[in-house]
Amino acid sequence: VNEVITHLFEQRLKYKKEKNPVQLIFKEIMNSSYGKSALKPIDSDVEYVPFDSFNAFVDRNFNYIKEATLLANGKYYKVKTMKTIDCHYNNVHIGVSILSWSKRIMNEVMCLAEDNNLLIKYQDTDSMHIPSKDVVVLGKKFKEKYKRELTGKQLGQFHIDFDLDGAVEEIYAIKSIFLGKKSYA
Repeated sequence: VNEVITHLFEQRLKYKKEKNPVQLIFKEIMNSSYGKSALKPIDSDVEYVPFDSFNAFVDRNFNYIKEATLLANGKYYKVKTMKTIDCHYNNVHIGVSILSWSKRIMNEVMCLAEDNNLLIKYQDTDSMHIPSKDVVVLGKKFKEKYKRELTGKQLGQFHIDFDLDGAVEEIYAIKSIFLGKKSYA
């Protein structure tokens, strides 16, 4: 998993540097890999059984059939079957590890800011809004305490993520309106 995510991350960096919109696809793949790994067990399957084979299918699978519906064309049944408990495979252990590390990374930064009276105006799963003047201070404090760089473009680092076509200077907010998680202007 680490190798795959590192590869995806490096590809995204490459395409982002080239201003290639495919970088967004790599971002979504990385984000969805977390979501996919944290799924509840998949405890059923759907099969489409030809009308002529339906009775034989029922004879072989009667203990596992949840429901069967004859489709409008009359040629197939849509059959929902239960999976046995030893087939409920997922990767929730990976999802838990990802969530745990993301919380650790965010808490290191937020607690350090709080300990140094640096105001975080807003934060969510992977971002925060903090006055620009405090970013440098927080970066120095982070380096002192954790012996690694806070700001940058690598995994586990933070950077200003506002994009605006045609901007000639760094983008920052002078006033913000927060409507909810990831919904602000």
